[in-house]
Amino acid sequence: MSMLEQQPHLTLGEYAERIVGGGRPDPPPEHAGPKRHPRWLIGVLGGSELKGRWRLGSRLRIIALLGGAQLDLGQAEPEAAESLITAVAILGGVEIIAPPAVPVELTGVSLLGGKSDERPPGPPLPGCPLVRVRTFCLFGGVKVKERR
Repeated sequence: MSMLEQQPHLTLGEYAERIVGGGRPDPPPEHAGPKRHPRWLIGVLGGSELKGRWRLGSRLRIIALLGGAQLDLGQAEPEAAESLITAVAILGGVEIIAPPAVPVELTGVSLLGGKSDERPPGPPLPGCPLVRVRTFCLFGGVKVKERR
């Protein structure tokens, strides 16, 4: 068993708790094993959600088409120092729930829709993985909310 497999992975919520408690978590590994294909979360004519404990790789794709998708990053175990989430909302909505101060960079294009980061402003957690969210909205929206 490799050294990497022996160490437990911190979730993004645990990063937040350690910083608030005065500790400083170790950064996630730059490369944790073989390259994986991007994960998908799809809500078409209905809803889809990803929550609980799961692994956040370097790429995740979300599609909400006439439906919705909810992604909770609180128990996500980051496998890379930076993750790219591509969210497409067409006549639907995507809601991303992130712990306080987890750095989320929201960019993208909206046509008759919108994108917003509704979390209160504040400094990012030092050493916490960066989550980049790239959006494409058409009559839909992507929203980042704070996880309490």
